[in-house]
Amino acid sequence: MNLKIYDLIYDGWSEPAIEEAIIYYHLSKGLIIWATSFSNKTSINGGTLYGEIQANNKEDCKTIWKWLSTGGCIDSDNMIYETSHDIREGLFSKLQTLESVGKFLPKWTNKDKFLWFVDFVEDDTESYDYKEITKNKIKKCPKELQNIINL
Repeated sequence: MNLKIYDLIYDGWSEPAIEEAIIYYHLSKGLIIWATSFSNKTSINGGTLYGEIQANNKEDCKTIWKWLSTGGCIDSDNMIYETSHDIREGLFSKLQTLESVGKFLPKWTNKDKFLWFVDFVEDDTESYDYKEITKNKIKKCPKELQNIINL
């Protein structure tokens, strides 16, 4: 599912542009993508996929560890890893590899997972509280997405 969170006005490189911030989520896999557009919504400026994965066995933990962009082991007894990936860097091949050695968790175990739902206009201001910005955006999301995050 996807949610168009809002449009944002960006002064752009040469002229003002209207961009959008979007959250995609997959209920059964517990995956969430935060993304923003660029060039008047014709391309992706950037985005990150967040989730948690549980390895099938101890040997598969090595493969998961190798494919983590950021994140790490949050529960070694249960072989659970949190992960985030730049969506512009071979996302589908990473997901296929990770799913071959583990199972994405539909509800996250780590309630304090780092999330960054800050658009590039907000990021360009002098001082901002990314935690507060992210929390306010999550509050506006459907309950099913909030359940993934374990709120």
